[in-house]
Amino acid sequence: MRFLADENFPASAVRALQEAGHDVAWVMTIAPGIADMDVLAWTARERGPAGH
Repeated sequence: MRFLADENFPASAVRALQEAGHDVAWVMTIAPGIADMDVLAWTARERGPAGH
């Protein structure tokens, strides 16, 4: 499963998800300081036009 973790998500939780085999994009390492609306837009783009 793929997750997008906002920058306030605990590092230990990100690591646990990754160790469990999940694909985790963590805002803290990819785009720290990004606005919440931009995070929401990112998730909408990732879901695609059919919401999948």
